[in-house]
Amino acid sequence: MLCLVISFITIGAFVLGFASFYLFKHTSQRNDSLFISRQEYSTKSPIESHKDAMYLETGSFQDVIDLHRFDNHFEQTTALLHLLAKADKSTLKDYLVQSKKLTTFHLRKQVQSRILQRLSVLDPKFTLSLVERELSPTDRLAFLPTIFAEWSSFNLMEAIHNAKNLEMESRETVAASIVLTRNDLSIKERRDIAHQIGCEWVAINLLCDESETSIFDDPEQAWYEIVEMYKSQFSTLSDIQTQALGHIFLAWIKLEGLEIIDAVQESLPTSFSLSETITFVTDQLLDTRPKLALSLALEMASKLEHSHSYRYLARDIADRWAESEPRQALDATFKVDGRSLRRMLQDVVLSQWANRDPLILLENIDTLPADIEVLIRQHALIAISATAPENVVDMLDDFSIRKNRDIVAAAIVRNWVKTDVSKLFDWIETDRNVSHIQNELKRHAFVELTREAPAIAMQEAVSRPPDHSGVGWEASVITRLVMSGDVDSAVALLPKVRDGKTKTRAYSRVIEHLIDEKYDTNLAIDLFLQLDQSEITKASYLINDLTQLAPEHFYKKLNKLEPINLRVYAATLLHSNNQQNRTFTSKELKAIEEIMNSTD
Repeated sequence: MLCLVISFITIGAFVLGFASFYLFKHTSQRNDSLFISRQEYSTKSPIESHKDAMYLETGSFQDVIDLHRFDNHFEQTTALLHLLAKADKSTLKDYLVQSKKLTTFHLRKQVQSRILQRLSVLDPKFTLSLVERELSPTDRLAFLPTIFAEWSSFNLMEAIHNAKNLEMESRETVAASIVLTRNDLSIKERRDIAHQIGCEWVAINLLCDESETSIFDDPEQAWYEIVEMYKSQFSTLSDIQTQALGHIFLAWIKLEGLEIIDAVQESLPTSFSLSETITFVTDQLLDTRPKLALSLALEMASKLEHSHSYRYLARDIADRWAESEPRQALDATFKVDGRSLRRMLQDVVLSQWANRDPLILLENIDTLPADIEVLIRQHALIAISATAPENVVDMLDDFSIRKNRDIVAAAIVRNWVKTDVSKLFDWIETDRNVSHIQNELKRHAFVELTREAPAIAMQEAVSRPPDHSGVGWEASVITRLVMSGDVDSAVALLPKVRDGKTKTRAYSRVIEHLIDEKYDTNLAIDLFLQLDQSEITKASYLINDLTQLAPEHFYKKLNKLEPINLRVYAATLLHSNNQQNRTFTSKELKAIEEIMNSTD
């Protein structure tokens, strides 16, 4: 029953995955001891084969669908099959109508599937007509495989003929069902079935997934045949059709290598992008022929220099290859043309290798080209810093290039802040190797600490001297909280920040976010008015937005705004921004005008 449940859930995602769905559904049915073939119906039922008093007399349809009468689902299913085996077309039709009243989704689908399977054995054409009349389009699509699986088992040509009259989505569904059901036929015959139904791509995808060897005698010929088949559809190819194109390309490139690319491109319309096809092919190649996968992506990148997608694809392939074979993946990068692309690939490969075993990577440094030695050390030390950041500090002297040393220093901060904040800051403040980025590393430390423990980050921030510009580190804590969307925590911690520049910076960040997100503009105004005269003057750029977003609330708080020149400025904005939309009463407008004209 679980297989049936999974199958019917999968129906909703048919367009994206019908092939795997029908493969799974069909396999589960064929392996199920309850699967009823035409031959079994014509000989004896499961009840007649197992007369061991295990099962009760079946009773009516209503009795069979009552789960309380049975000890388990197996007994219920067996009783249902026994009942259906004795029923004629008319009775089965009545059962289907009755089944529509079942409120339990999974039971309803199971029962309807068995009814339609039995009906299909007796009269598939009648069953198809009945389904079209009685069931919804979604249910119809779900049960077509059941009908045509039985139909094609005893009258293949009639099943094919009737499948041709269906709409394309239904044809693809049915073709998949027949191709999987008739596995007694040759690959060529099964492909021909789908071809006759008008969707050979269905068979190509299913059979390629099913077979461990190529299903194409001549992949080149198969390529030109499918291109001819698609010639009027290239602008609207479905995912299923594109995948079939990929299977043929895969078979061809395995046979002849990169030499096929020019022929492939020349055979296609200039407006058609091979991106999805190449991505599919490289994904298929990665497990068994990763070097060819990378070479294919690089070849496409060289032919389409202005398209970055193939460069990123090459990077992804190199990254995944390095997970299992880092040395081989790295060796493959040495002959890549273009320094930036080559370095990008080496970067991801060395990162994977370092994460896997940084010490082994360092041991291999003398066997690798000298021009990547710095990059090797960078990735190895970053990986070591993940578990022992303090051990990496003394290794910073090994770097002759400041840029790489700074990258490792940032990694030390990112990892050390999780274990010993005090020692981390002592190092930042005393190590000459990082003196030029001291502020940047401290800010990075507070960002990381805020992510882990905001309250501790704030406590640490207020205990340390401000940065070179005079702003306390708690402003970085508040900024990080705001950027991560935790505005409530940011607001709760605001009273802890130091006065002056720090308070202005921290409050402004929160207020700006409240304004941009329209999260709570009344709160934004209240926070704005918590600043003293000096601080509020520096944040006066916020007044224009606040008077527009929450004019009524700002009006109520207007007399609390100091100094007087900002109050006059705010009153002027309230008046000009809201005069036409009747936000204020005549009395309120008069009060605003009085403030505008005040000189004290």
